[in-house]
Amino acid sequence: MVTKWVASVLFGLAEIESEYRRERQAAGIAVAKERGVYHGRQRGTTKALPRRAQELRDLGLTVQEIAMAINISRRTAAGTWPDQKKIMTNDMIVLLH
Repeated sequence: MVTKWVASVLFGLAEIESEYRRERQAAGIAVAKERGVYHGRQRGTTKALPRRAQELRDLGLTVQEIAMAINISRRTAAGTWPDQKKIMTNDMIVLLH
């Protein structure tokens, strides 16, 4: 019984600390944006070029095969074609035309 109470207290403290960290980070980002220093993550900074993924897609490879070929996640590979609707299941991503 005592261990559950201690675990609950520690979990609560961790959650509060996480909120404080998020607030401090957001405040720091806001200050950096005002100074023009922070611009966020640049689009297209993936491990592989989207052009290469498109070439493989044109050859008829699946999203899974493309991801394995250029060493990126399936989600990243599927994100190469944002204009298409995607259905993601546990083991595959299906691109709908």
